[in-house]
Amino acid sequence: MRASALLSVALLGGCAASTEIPGVPTRALAFRAQDLDGHTVTFGGLRGRITLVTFLYTWADPALFEVPRFIQLTKKHRDDPFTIVAIVLDDTSETARIFRDSFEIPYLLWRVEDRAWFTGAEGPFGVVDNVPTSFLVDRDGRIVARMLGTWPPAILEQAITELLASDRSSD
Repeated sequence: MRASALLSVALLGGCAASTEIPGVPTRALAFRAQDLDGHTVTFGGLRGRITLVTFLYTWADPALFEVPRFIQLTKKHRDDPFTIVAIVLDDTSETARIFRDSFEIPYLLWRVEDRAWFTGAEGPFGVVDNVPTSFLVDRDGRIVARMLGTWPPAILEQAITELLASDRSSD
């Protein structure tokens, strides 16, 4: 119930600027990361898309639980302006590449240089001390919902659908 109440409040009006989530920055996200091949990527490159950003360790059970659901979401919303980015907190890119290839993950997996800063109070998402933690981000790069732990499937799908619909209606 707590999660659906958070999402109902956070998605009110389909606008991140109208709602604040305690402990989550209200500014638009802007950060650099690396893809698993070591190339620099920027979150700004995803502007115009609704993005689910999740933090994970490849060896943790919740990551294994979420992979099939996130693959399904990626396929279901392939024609929508929707992207999933997994911020992999493992020690090596090689571990993350094995994880990606083993599960044939079609969504983005990124790594960050300074994990302690990135997941701390000054990082782009505020404190991330529970993994998995996920954020739903609107087309303007603003966080509109946060989930500590794994998303209940129906709540996540409803949030994505509502955000896609509200973004379409404001075009």
